[in-house]
Amino acid sequence: MALAAPLAHAPARRRRRRGPELVLAAISALAAGGAMAVAATLAPPLVLPALSVMLILAACVTAVIAWRTKGPSRPDHLTYWDVTGLLTFVGICAALLSEPEYVLPLLEAQRK
Repeated sequence: MALAAPLAHAPARRRRRRGPELVLAAISALAAGGAMAVAATLAPPLVLPALSVMLILAACVTAVIAWRTKGPSRPDHLTYWDVTGLLTFVGICAALLSEPEYVLPLLEAQRK
């Protein structure tokens, strides 16, 4: 009597998808590089608004990826929607921490 199940009847292991983790790592690296470039080129009061715009745009790109990817969502794994929510949250926090009195003259000069 064999104790091991035949190979044909063995339960298939579900491979864990690493896509959301890789997207989060790539966007984090790009955001860090972008933040350093923005800090080096813009005036200090404009760094947080620019970082906020970059993070919201990254959240939009990740949301499109999440919308196009129809994968199974398990509550114990990171999903593209989780990454989208995190980027949106951090982008909104950066926007709330920025000082509007430095950004408004720049926007008014662009309108004229």
